[in-house]
Amino acid sequence: AGPGLPARRGAGRDMDGMVVGMQRSSWTAVRRWRHGLRASGLALLIAIASFAPAGHARAQSAVLKERLARGINLGHWFAQTFQEFSYEEAERYITPEQVEALAAAGFRHVRLPVALERSFAETEDGARFRTVLIDKIRLLNAHRLAVVLDIHPTDEEKRRIDETRTQGTFARGWSLLAKELSVISPDDLALEVMNEPFPLKGQVWATLQDEAAQAIRAAAPQHTIVLNPGNWSSLE
Repeated sequence: AGPGLPARRGAGRDMDGMVVGMQRSSWTAVRRWRHGLRASGLALLIAIASFAPAGHARAQSAVLKERLARGINLGHWFAQTFQEFSYEEAERYITPEQVEALAAAGFRHVRLPVALERSFAETEDGARFRTVLIDKIRLLNAHRLAVVLDIHPTDEEKRRIDETRTQGTFARGWSLLAKELSVISPDDLALEVMNEPFPLKGQVWATLQDEAAQAIRAAAPQHTIVLNPGNWSSLE
């Protein structure tokens, strides 16, 4: 891998020679993110219409429409890591050099998947993880890159969410995370409730998502919430 970039299988050169450490599956996710912007835009509009105050929604949607025109997915750094997460390794993720390269390539936003357990943890380690996230988001924002942060749970975590759905744990986790992330400007950050909730779908997912969205809105009143229809996040 190039300077400051963690080694990844299948790393290839793109963006004028910048080494991008992503597996082929990650590039598939990037393409899906780019080509799915119309579907994502619909989700954004649903979130704005449902939870944002009247008047502010129109201004916010205009800002988001412009900033979401071109983006990239930064997978496998703060979720689905190839090795055990460590804060020492995290110092090599989203460095000033990498962010400058992304901005120079013409990207206007990034999608940042993050691990559920650490993001929601009411522990010293959880607080440290959220502090690192905020620092990285601010670095991206400083280079005029907006961030769509999404919770990226494992299959086992989604199973536990399903089993404990009547206890409100998912909404409480989002309340904690959103409160700390609310220090970031709403023009620079959107909050995506969950990546591909499968096997959560139908009314089960609708209820979980509504509870999470209400918790986010209470903690971060002006931030855009990205919703999805459940299952694999598809509209069909």
